Amino acid sequence: MPYLLHIETSTHVCSVAISDNEQILGCKETYDGDHVKHLNPLIRGVLEETQLNIQQLSGVSISNGPGSYTSLRAGMAAAKGICFALNLPLFQISTLEALYYGGRVRMGMPELKHYIPMLDARRENVYLGLYTKLGEMMIQPQLFNIQEDIFFNGPNIR
Repeated sequence: MPYLLHIETSTHVCSVAISDNEQILGCKETYDGDHVKHLNPLIRGVLEETQLNIQQLSGVSISNGPGSYTSLRAGMAAAKGICFALNLPLFQISTLEALYYGGRVRMGMPELKHYIPMLDARRENVYLGLYTKLGEMMIQPQLFNIQEDIFFNGPNIR
């Protein structure tokens, strides 16, 4: 079976998961922002939860940003260390692309012409990208300054 370890450290949430094809077998996460402290115990925990050992992994995926620089480095160091030690492939995924697919595909958001995933970048800034309904990137991820409250949120907003 192709077991993949997934590591997400781009925001204040630190999460790890193991999947088999498209099914998530186990997931562990913490919300306190101390990724360096929690990442390795989370990896051990998800391996125990799925009753797998690390040698059974076929690869590792990692979010490569945008996001918190220190947190991304912690995740990348762990992912590269595992891949180097076990001679596994490393798959890097844009955080914004993962947000698009997570919302559009996995959570069943309505079909719209375009999607703009955003991440808080602090100090009235956000990271954003623009994707078509087919997942094609229209605008490269970029930092955008928010001048005023212009956002709407809700199930019937189009």
